[in-house]
Amino acid sequence: MNPYDFVPINWEKSPQRCRPSSHDRFSGVSGEIKGTITAETPIFIFHSPRRDDGSAEPFIRNAKNQCIIPGSSLKGLFRNLVETIGNGCFLLFDGDYEYDRRTRRHRVRYGSKLPKDFKKCNTADLCIACRMFGMTKDSNLLLLGKVLFNDAVEVKICEHSSIYTISLMGPKPRHRAFYLDTAGKLIAGRKFYFHQPAGIQTERAKSGYNQYITPIDQGSQFKFSVQFTNLESVELQTLLYTLNLEPNMRHKFGYGKPAGLGSVHFNITKLTVIDYTSRYITNQGTAEYEGKALKVYLSGQTRMFTDDMASPTLNALRRIWQWDPNDPTDHHYPDQDWFDENSNVSIRDTL
Repeated sequence: MNPYDFVPINWEKSPQRCRPSSHDRFSGVSGEIKGTITAETPIFIFHSPRRDDGSAEPFIRNAKNQCIIPGSSLKGLFRNLVETIGNGCFLLFDGDYEYDRRTRRHRVRYGSKLPKDFKKCNTADLCIACRMFGMTKDSNLLLLGKVLFNDAVEVKICEHSSIYTISLMGPKPRHRAFYLDTAGKLIAGRKFYFHQPAGIQTERAKSGYNQYITPIDQGSQFKFSVQFTNLESVELQTLLYTLNLEPNMRHKFGYGKPAGLGSVHFNITKLTVIDYTSRYITNQGTAEYEGKALKVYLSGQTRMFTDDMASPTLNALRRIWQWDPNDPTDHHYPDQDWFDENSNVSIRDTL
């Protein structure tokens, strides 16, 4: 089975855009989320600069020599999830791929395959993801985000031997059977990788397209924290769902996802919610949730997602990110024969 699939988009439901709340006054709710990240499979994140002496690349560490998951990596993961689940814009999509220096043209141009309403926000009215995570100087609007992910720091590290990964090359959007819908008219959606609890895929030696790395093993654990400011109700609910997901689902990120690396379990252990308007007027407005109270609160806040069994987007994410530790499925890219025989067939028709 192909190692990834696309979560479809409801193209008839355009992103809901509105003016973001200002940072110069309190509105909505603020607070902090704390918890743990546990590796369900080996995971790996590159350290920079990379080595060129032939030794295995180490897992990224901070100045205290602690293994970390950078806040930037976490932000990227959850922004993508909020864009997917919250029906946000396609911030990084421009439709042009595989630039040919000889012809000075892109071999693949999918700009027309994304409906106009879903292109990245470029006015003062923003989708939910751009309101929550901000806009950079590359956009028409520079906006500080309302969600801050700190570096997740090691609690326990389980060592793993150094490995040669399988060949891992960049995306190939020219494979229309993968990247377009069954009719070939629109992009297929957003890419997510299946979990591979049966084991990671390795090779015996270095090749032109693989890496020699030292991942950390399953069972390794990190502590994480997220601060949020001025979140509207739907923004908080979306953030909590993307972090908590559902009991039989797991997140997947980092290097080597096609090879089976990167499956993790996020567990929220404490949530602080502050309504600063009430706090400064009545000296109240702060609530802390742990244990059973936290479980009840999360259940109520995320019900709009967990109870939705009709959403093609949520159902596809549930299917792709389903976690079954006993799943023996062999995920791998199709061979050349498949492409020769199915050049005009969507890969979703063969799953």
